Amino acid sequence: MIGNRNKNKRKIYFEEYRMINGIDQYLFHAGTDYDNPVMLFLHGMGITESVTAHMFQRKWEELYTVVHLDQRGAGKTYTKNPETEPTLEMQLQDVYEVVEYLKERYNKDKIVILGHSWGSILGTIYAQRYPENVLYYIGTGQVVNVLEGERRGYEKARNIALERNDKKALKKLDSICEYPYKESSEQFIANCTLLRGVQQKYKLVPTKASYIPLTIGMMLSPIFKLSDFSAMSSSEKLMRKIFYESDIMFFSILLNTNS
Repeated sequence: MIGNRNKNKRKIYFEEYRMINGIDQYLFHAGTDYDNPVMLFLHGMGITESVTAHMFQRKWEELYTVVHLDQRGAGKTYTKNPETEPTLEMQLQDVYEVVEYLKERYNKDKIVILGHSWGSILGTIYAQRYPENVLYYIGTGQVVNVLEGERRGYEKARNIALERNDKKALKKLDSICEYPYKESSEQFIANCTLLRGVQQKYKLVPTKASYIPLTIGMMLSPIFKLSDFSAMSSSEKLMRKIFYESDIMFFSILLNTNS
Protein backbone atom coordinates (compact mmCIF):
# COMPACT_ATOMS: atom_id res chain seq x y z
CA MET A 1 0.00 0.00 0.00
CA ILE A 2 1.25 3.49 -0.77
CA GLY A 3 0.30 4.58 2.73
CA ASN A 4 3.47 2.84 3.91
CA ARG A 5 5.49 5.12 1.61
CA ASN A 6 3.79 8.36 2.63
CA LYS A 7 7.08 9.78 3.89
CA ASN A 8 5.73 13.30 4.37
CA LYS A 9 2.74 12.06 6.41
CA ARG A 10 0.17 13.78 4.22
CA LYS A 11 -3.41 13.68 5.48
CA ILE A 12 -4.57 12.78 1.97
CA TYR A 13 -2.54 10.17 0.12
CA PHE A 14 -4.22 7.27 -1.65
CA GLU A 15 -4.97 5.70 -5.01
CA GLU A 16 -8.23 4.17 -6.18
CA TYR A 17 -10.13 2.82 -9.14
CA ARG A 18 -13.49 4.51 -9.58
CA MET A 19 -16.29 3.54 -11.96
CA ILE A 20 -16.33 6.51 -14.36
CA ASN A 21 -18.41 6.56 -17.53
CA GLY A 22 -18.73 2.78 -17.69
CA ILE A 23 -15.16 1.67 -16.85
CA ASP A 24 -12.87 1.59 -13.80
CA GLN A 25 -10.56 4.61 -13.99
CA TYR A 26 -7.50 5.32 -11.88
CA LEU A 27 -7.24 8.30 -9.52
CA PHE A 28 -4.32 9.29 -7.30
CA HIS A 29 -4.99 11.78 -4.48
CA ALA A 30 -2.36 13.72 -2.50
CA GLY A 31 -2.71 16.71 -0.17
CA THR A 32 -2.18 18.08 3.31
CA ASP A 33 -5.44 19.83 4.24
CA TYR A 34 -9.06 18.97 3.42
CA ASP A 35 -9.87 22.69 3.44
CA ASN A 36 -7.56 23.36 0.49
CA PRO A 37 -8.99 23.66 -3.03
CA VAL A 38 -9.05 20.47 -5.10
CA MET A 39 -6.98 20.47 -8.30
CA LEU A 40 -7.66 17.91 -11.03
CA PHE A 41 -4.50 17.29 -13.09
CA LEU A 42 -5.15 16.30 -16.72
CA HIS A 43 -1.97 14.81 -18.18
CA GLY A 44 -0.40 15.04 -21.61
CA MET A 45 -0.53 12.61 -24.51
CA GLY A 46 0.19 8.99 -23.61
CA ILE A 47 2.39 9.66 -20.56
CA THR A 48 0.49 9.89 -17.29
CA GLU A 49 2.00 12.18 -14.69
CA SER A 50 0.62 10.38 -11.66
CA VAL A 51 3.75 8.18 -11.63
CA THR A 52 6.07 11.20 -11.72
CA ALA A 53 4.07 13.42 -9.35
CA HIS A 54 6.55 12.85 -6.52
CA MET A 55 9.18 14.64 -8.65
CA PHE A 56 7.38 17.99 -8.92
CA GLN A 57 4.22 18.46 -6.89
CA ARG A 58 5.26 18.31 -3.22
CA LYS A 59 4.86 22.09 -2.76
CA TRP A 60 1.54 22.01 -4.59
CA GLU A 61 0.20 19.62 -1.97
CA GLU A 62 0.54 22.35 0.65
CA LEU A 63 -1.87 24.52 -1.37
CA TYR A 64 -4.16 21.98 -3.07
CA THR A 65 -5.48 18.48 -2.84
CA VAL A 66 -4.01 17.27 -6.13
CA VAL A 67 -5.87 14.50 -7.94
CA HIS A 68 -4.40 12.79 -11.01
CA LEU A 69 -6.69 11.05 -13.46
CA ASP A 70 -5.03 8.42 -15.65
CA GLN A 71 -7.20 9.08 -18.68
CA ARG A 72 -9.10 6.50 -20.68
CA GLY A 73 -6.53 4.93 -23.02
CA ALA A 74 -3.52 5.79 -20.83
CA GLY A 75 -1.63 4.68 -17.73
CA LYS A 76 -3.23 2.54 -15.07
CA THR A 77 -6.68 3.09 -16.57
CA TYR A 78 -5.41 1.59 -19.84
CA THR A 79 -3.90 -1.35 -17.92
CA LYS A 80 -7.30 -2.06 -16.41
CA ASN A 81 -9.17 -1.52 -19.71
CA PRO A 82 -6.80 -2.33 -22.63
CA GLU A 83 -9.70 -2.93 -25.02
CA THR A 84 -11.04 0.61 -24.70
CA GLU A 85 -10.51 2.89 -27.70
CA PRO A 86 -11.18 6.42 -26.45
CA THR A 87 -12.63 9.39 -28.27
CA LEU A 88 -12.51 13.05 -27.34
CA GLU A 89 -16.18 13.08 -26.32
CA MET A 90 -15.68 9.99 -24.13
CA GLN A 91 -12.82 11.66 -22.34
CA LEU A 92 -14.76 14.88 -21.84
CA GLN A 93 -17.57 12.88 -20.25
CA ASP A 94 -14.96 11.15 -18.09
CA VAL A 95 -13.69 14.52 -16.87
CA TYR A 96 -17.25 15.66 -16.14
CA GLU A 97 -17.95 12.59 -14.01
CA VAL A 98 -14.61 12.82 -12.19
CA VAL A 99 -15.26 16.47 -11.31
CA GLU A 100 -18.73 15.61 -9.98
CA TYR A 101 -17.22 12.84 -7.86
CA LEU A 102 -14.46 15.10 -6.47
CA LYS A 103 -16.92 17.87 -5.63
CA GLU A 104 -18.96 15.39 -3.61
CA ARG A 105 -16.03 13.61 -1.97
CA TYR A 106 -14.31 16.81 -0.82
CA ASN A 107 -17.47 18.90 -0.31
CA LYS A 108 -16.52 21.56 -2.87
CA ASP A 109 -18.74 23.65 -5.13
CA LYS A 110 -15.94 24.16 -7.65
CA ILE A 111 -12.50 22.73 -8.32
CA VAL A 112 -9.32 23.85 -10.08
CA ILE A 113 -8.52 22.27 -13.46
CA LEU A 114 -4.89 21.98 -14.60
CA GLY A 115 -4.37 20.79 -18.17
CA HIS A 116 -0.92 19.87 -19.50
CA SER A 117 -0.38 19.60 -23.29
CA TRP A 118 -3.11 17.23 -24.51
CA GLY A 119 -4.80 17.71 -21.15
CA SER A 120 -5.05 21.43 -21.90
CA ILE A 121 -7.48 20.59 -24.73
CA LEU A 122 -9.67 18.59 -22.35
CA GLY A 123 -9.37 21.25 -19.65
CA THR A 124 -10.19 24.17 -21.95
CA ILE A 125 -13.25 22.50 -23.46
CA TYR A 126 -14.48 21.34 -20.06
CA ALA A 127 -14.05 24.81 -18.52
CA GLN A 128 -15.98 26.38 -21.38
CA ARG A 129 -18.81 23.87 -21.14
CA TYR A 130 -19.11 23.83 -17.36
CA PRO A 131 -17.76 27.14 -15.97
CA GLU A 132 -20.00 26.75 -12.93
CA ASN A 133 -17.80 23.82 -11.79
CA VAL A 134 -14.41 25.50 -12.29
CA LEU A 135 -12.77 27.67 -9.63
CA TYR A 136 -10.12 28.53 -12.22
CA TYR A 137 -8.28 26.86 -15.08
CA ILE A 138 -4.49 26.53 -15.47
CA GLY A 139 -2.98 25.63 -18.84
CA THR A 140 0.63 24.46 -19.12
CA GLY A 141 2.03 23.58 -22.52
CA GLN A 142 -1.31 24.95 -23.69
CA VAL A 143 -2.42 23.61 -27.07
CA VAL A 144 -3.76 26.34 -29.35
CA ASN A 145 -3.81 24.77 -32.83
CA VAL A 146 -2.83 21.11 -33.30
CA LEU A 147 -2.42 21.08 -37.07
CA GLU A 148 -0.86 24.54 -37.37
CA GLY A 149 1.65 23.65 -34.68
CA GLU A 150 2.58 20.49 -36.54
CA ARG A 151 2.93 22.41 -39.82
CA ARG A 152 5.31 24.94 -38.26
CA GLY A 153 7.30 22.14 -36.63
CA TYR A 154 7.72 20.50 -40.02
CA GLU A 155 8.86 23.76 -41.63
CA LYS A 156 11.39 24.37 -38.84
CA ALA A 157 12.91 20.91 -39.25
CA ARG A 158 13.05 21.23 -43.04
CA ASN A 159 14.73 24.66 -42.84
CA ILE A 160 17.44 23.24 -40.58
CA ALA A 161 17.94 20.31 -42.93
CA LEU A 162 18.35 22.73 -45.85
CA GLU A 163 20.83 24.88 -43.92
CA ARG A 164 22.93 21.82 -43.07
CA ASN A 165 22.49 20.20 -46.48
CA ASP A 166 21.27 17.12 -44.62
CA LYS A 167 20.21 15.06 -47.61
CA LYS A 168 19.11 12.07 -45.55
CA ALA A 169 16.75 14.19 -43.45
CA LEU A 170 15.48 16.06 -46.49
CA LYS A 171 14.68 12.78 -48.22
CA LYS A 172 12.60 11.70 -45.23
CA LEU A 173 10.80 15.02 -44.95
CA ASP A 174 10.13 15.28 -48.67
CA SER A 175 8.63 11.78 -48.63
CA ILE A 176 5.73 13.30 -46.70
CA CYS A 177 3.40 14.46 -49.46
CA GLU A 178 1.54 16.87 -47.22
CA TYR A 179 2.03 17.68 -43.56
CA PRO A 180 -0.01 17.55 -41.51
CA TYR A 181 -2.10 15.14 -43.57
CA LYS A 182 -5.74 16.07 -43.02
CA GLU A 183 -7.52 13.15 -44.68
CA SER A 184 -6.93 10.41 -42.12
CA SER A 185 -5.56 10.03 -38.61
CA GLU A 186 -3.61 6.90 -39.68
CA GLN A 187 -1.58 8.84 -42.27
CA PHE A 188 -1.07 11.68 -39.81
CA ILE A 189 0.34 9.25 -37.23
CA ALA A 190 2.71 7.71 -39.78
CA ASN A 191 3.92 11.13 -40.95
CA CYS A 192 4.20 12.43 -37.39
CA THR A 193 6.36 9.47 -36.36
CA LEU A 194 8.73 10.11 -39.27
CA LEU A 195 8.91 13.83 -38.50
CA ARG A 196 9.61 13.25 -34.80
CA GLY A 197 12.71 11.25 -35.72
CA VAL A 198 14.13 14.23 -37.64
CA GLN A 199 13.08 16.67 -34.90
CA GLN A 200 14.83 14.55 -32.28
CA LYS A 201 18.00 14.60 -34.38
CA TYR A 202 17.96 18.41 -34.29
CA LYS A 203 16.83 18.49 -30.62
CA LEU A 204 13.61 20.29 -31.50
CA VAL A 205 11.66 17.82 -29.36
CA PRO A 206 12.79 15.68 -26.40
CA THR A 207 15.30 13.01 -27.41
CA LYS A 208 15.23 9.43 -26.21
CA ALA A 209 18.14 10.19 -23.88
CA SER A 210 16.17 13.00 -22.25
CA TYR A 211 13.62 10.47 -21.04
CA ILE A 212 16.19 8.61 -18.92
CA PRO A 213 15.74 10.83 -15.79
CA LEU A 214 11.96 10.59 -16.25
CA THR A 215 12.16 6.80 -16.47
CA ILE A 216 14.28 6.62 -13.32
CA GLY A 217 11.83 8.94 -11.59
CA MET A 218 8.92 6.73 -12.60
CA MET A 219 10.62 3.66 -11.14
CA LEU A 220 11.15 5.47 -7.83
CA SER A 221 7.49 6.45 -7.59
CA PRO A 222 5.54 4.91 -4.68
CA ILE A 223 2.77 4.00 -7.13
CA PHE A 224 4.99 2.56 -9.90
CA LYS A 225 4.31 -0.89 -11.40
CA LEU A 226 6.12 -2.57 -14.28
CA SER A 227 2.86 -2.53 -16.24
CA ASP A 228 3.15 1.29 -16.36
CA PHE A 229 5.90 0.91 -19.00
CA SER A 230 3.82 -1.25 -21.30
CA ALA A 231 0.82 1.02 -20.82
CA MET A 232 2.90 4.05 -21.78
CA SER A 233 4.11 2.55 -25.05
CA SER A 234 0.75 1.02 -25.99
CA SER A 235 -1.35 4.08 -25.24
CA GLU A 236 0.74 6.65 -27.14
CA LYS A 237 -0.66 5.65 -30.55
CA LEU A 238 -4.23 5.74 -29.23
CA MET A 239 -3.73 9.17 -27.70
CA ARG A 240 -2.04 10.58 -30.82
CA LYS A 241 -5.08 9.58 -32.90
CA ILE A 242 -7.40 11.43 -30.52
CA PHE A 243 -5.01 14.39 -30.51
CA TYR A 244 -5.35 14.67 -34.29
CA GLU A 245 -9.11 14.14 -34.35
CA SER A 246 -9.68 16.71 -31.60
CA ASP A 247 -8.49 19.64 -33.72
CA ILE A 248 -11.72 20.43 -35.57
CA MET A 249 -13.88 20.20 -32.46
CA PHE A 250 -11.44 22.25 -30.38
CA PHE A 251 -11.38 25.16 -32.79
CA SER A 252 -15.09 25.20 -33.45
CA ILE A 253 -15.52 25.65 -29.70
CA LEU A 254 -12.95 28.46 -29.57
CA LEU A 255 -14.59 30.24 -32.51
CA ASN A 256 -18.00 30.02 -30.87
CA THR A 257 -16.56 31.38 -27.63
CA ASN A 258 -14.83 34.33 -29.32
CA SER A 259 -17.73 35.30 -31.59
